[in-house]
Amino acid sequence: MSPSKNTIMKPCRPQLLAPAGDLEKLYTAVTYGADAVYIGGDIGGLRQRAGNFSHGDMVRGISFAHGHGAKVYVAVNIYPRPENIALLPPYLAALRAHGVDAVIASDPAVVRCALEHGHTVHLSTQASCMNTPEALAWKETGVSRMVAARELSIEQVQRIGAASGLETEMFVHGSLCMSYSGKCLISNFTAGRDANRGGCVQSCRWGYRVCGEARDPGELVYPLNSQDIMGIRQLGRFRDAGISCLKIEGRMKSHLYIAATTCAYRNAIDDHDGTPETVDAMEELLRKISNRGFTAHFLAGRPEDPGINLRSSGYVSQVEYIGQIIGWQDGVALLYSRAPVRSGEPLFLLNTDGELLELPGQMREMDDTMVKSVNPGTLVQVEVPVACQYWVVCKGTEPQRRPW
Repeated sequence: MSPSKNTIMKPCRPQLLAPAGDLEKLYTAVTYGADAVYIGGDIGGLRQRAGNFSHGDMVRGISFAHGHGAKVYVAVNIYPRPENIALLPPYLAALRAHGVDAVIASDPAVVRCALEHGHTVHLSTQASCMNTPEALAWKETGVSRMVAARELSIEQVQRIGAASGLETEMFVHGSLCMSYSGKCLISNFTAGRDANRGGCVQSCRWGYRVCGEARDPGELVYPLNSQDIMGIRQLGRFRDAGISCLKIEGRMKSHLYIAATTCAYRNAIDDHDGTPETVDAMEELLRKISNRGFTAHFLAGRPEDPGINLRSSGYVSQVEYIGQIIGWQDGVALLYSRAPVRSGEPLFLLNTDGELLELPGQMREMDDTMVKSVNPGTLVQVEVPVACQYWVVCKGTEPQRRPW
């Protein structure tokens, strides 16, 4: 069944969906403007090295998100083996009791089990939904949203959504896996860790030497090392195509990454889906934080540039994450440090407008004595004239210096 040429999706303001690898990152994402966050619990979330959520943290996170008008989706997108099946019903029942807003799943058995427990189900990109008949088949099972395969363009997803009636979700920013919609076995062969069960060692980021017939090792290259996707200049096209939700990748990324990407897209979406001035400023912020370079990838169709970093697999960054403000009262903020800081180093707060503001005061111990250096895991006080709870702190080379 092909979509009708006359079938169109109405323009809409897309939901902004941000990653949250643990409870503190959920606080960060919601504070910086996420309409919804996606998290993983202790079963089936495909991110073993993310902090993930205990049931207690999940309850606290859902309460915080709902209290700020945001939704919480839980990834259960594993393809379960026989020994995992029995774990799913009680886990999905608990998620329902916690009040999650949707479950993200890819395996038909998980989808059916989630629906039987009363969940709204979003089809994971791991399911590689690529065409209208497939989308219609999933809709018939009860799925309400498809997270489109990353190999599709905005226009292709628009046509599938219009013909199927499903909500549509697309990745707008973050790391790209070089395999087909994340179905990779390289990690299994190189390290014995299953990428499709959350154990990926990112073999695609490794350097390789290509040997000729003489078996002489060639130059070290990184042929599978994709650049990151960035779609901030495509926001008008997402809106006009009626894409329901824009998803940021990165449950394992830092608080700074989550804060910067969320507020960059939040500000661009709110500013009429990105006036040139706002997009320029927000793209500048995105380029400051850790990245592998950027590509639009398949968003505009089949890319002419493959978007591969052949010469290096490392990240580039102009700013370094230092810590998070975990409390503020009467002009005094409590900074929980996650990296070492020396006295006198200029530190910057990222505000929710996407501006990096220099901290005006010296850091002090909890007994008000001045500190010369701060180690990771330390709680210190710093004077900040505006309320800034859950804002992130960084240091860097050339951040913006804005007055308070």
